[in-house]
Amino acid sequence: MTSIGDDKTFLCIHPLIRDQPGVLANTLKIFSDLYINLEYIQSRPDGNSGYLFYIELNGHQKDNVIDFAIDIVKHSLDPNKKHPATVKILGSYKNTHWKDEILTKNIEIV
Repeated sequence: MTSIGDDKTFLCIHPLIRDQPGVLANTLKIFSDLYINLEYIQSRPDGNSGYLFYIELNGHQKDNVIDFAIDIVKHSLDPNKKHPATVKILGSYKNTHWKDEILTKNIEIV
C-alpha cells in the first residue's frame, strides 16, 4: 500500500535491554522529537523477562519522517544490527478515524 497522506502504522518493538530505566521513554522520545503522534501503546510480556511494545502511530511507513524515525529507533536499540526483530513494522493502513466517531457520539450523548 502506498501512502495516501492520512495513514497509520503499527509497530512491534522488542528491546534487547531488559530492566533498565528509560529504555521505553528514550524510544518514545525519538517519535516525539520528530513530531510523530503515537495513538496507541500496549506492552506484553515476551516470556523471557522482557516486553514487546505494540505502537500505532500517525503516518505511513514510507513517509520520510516515519522511515527516518524507525531507522533511529532500530539503531538506538540494536546499534550493531545483530537482531533484526528488535523493530518490526506490522503494516501501514488508511486512518479510519473510528476514534473520532466514538468521541463525537459520546459528546452528543452527554
